[in-house]
Amino acid sequence: MPAHAQATGPTPPAPPGPATAEEIMNLLTGVERAGILRAGIELRVFDALADAPLTAAAAAAAIGSDARATEVLLEALAALALLEARVPDEPGGRTRYALTDTSRRFLVTGASRYIGGLAKVYTCDYVLDSVKDLAGAVRHGRTLLEDDAEKPGHPYWREFAEGITATSRATSRHVCALLEEWAGPRPTLDVLDVACGNGIQSLTLARRFPRARVHALDWPNVLEVTRRTAEEFGVADRVAYLPGDMFEVAPGGPYDLVLVSHVLHFFDVPTSVRLLSRLAATLRPGGRLLVNDFLVVSRDPLADPASRVFSAQMLAISKGGHTYSLEELRATLTASGLAFESLHSLPGMPVHTVLARAAADGSGR
Repeated sequence: MPAHAQATGPTPPAPPGPATAEEIMNLLTGVERAGILRAGIELRVFDALADAPLTAAAAAAAIGSDARATEVLLEALAALALLEARVPDEPGGRTRYALTDTSRRFLVTGASRYIGGLAKVYTCDYVLDSVKDLAGAVRHGRTLLEDDAEKPGHPYWREFAEGITATSRATSRHVCALLEEWAGPRPTLDVLDVACGNGIQSLTLARRFPRARVHALDWPNVLEVTRRTAEEFGVADRVAYLPGDMFEVAPGGPYDLVLVSHVLHFFDVPTSVRLLSRLAATLRPGGRLLVNDFLVVSRDPLADPASRVFSAQMLAISKGGHTYSLEELRATLTASGLAFESLHSLPGMPVHTVLARAAADGSGR
């Protein structure tokens, strides 16, 4: 209580008691919890319950699985508050399992906010292997995986591109609205999408602006996913493909917009400066470089937890990656010949968008 305040009113409650061991156990069973959710997604349990609550036997029949094991999984999903277990009042009645608001919104395939594809990203074998020896990565300052994700054609990046489809759609709507006023009057809209993945962000812009042309840069195996998106969006005739390493492929240009989405967190600052310096040189006067990524925007870890956890994952999986702080990103942009313009947060997600321009370009057009 501040020194100048008067002690009036009821006595404040006592501080909470000591933490329980259960809180630590919940953290130590994180892999199991992720595995339970992954199984529910892979078996399409949430789809099976989308129309009506079901008993374990009926759910097992719907997903083609063992009845006893399905009941174990449904009970576990209910314990994680991802299903509601409706226990009957009458003796001998069968429990029926129903979706919660959260699972209906985010885990039913086809829902507008479906994010079940992230199971491929966060619980794939490659990521799980990386965290087995996080302590070793901390000792050595980098991943200890022998299977290097930076090598050409690594399968993780295709899994990543496919897994983030739903979140890419949400981000792309945010980016499109953010750029509407700037892009609208421009006579050209040539876009370079670096490490484009599924390409949804740049291809959403192409669908919104008929004059936009997209140059999609990524590994050849990932560009197979990009091509599918371009066909789906009806913009394949306005897409050129740049297969290969983003540090080596001639980027071409000039471009009105360069997208660098979920890229920098995989690299240390000097490597990011090397990449961004190449890209800054491709910008037209009045052009913009846009960074989408996890960012640490608060110095309080409890106020910004997802970004810190993600940073630990990058430590386990990369040679120098981490979640950049906003101050660190601004300094990285400056060192690359770019000028920070603005920060925009994506509602409901720990992802942020930063707009920058070439430092020598003061036009602001």
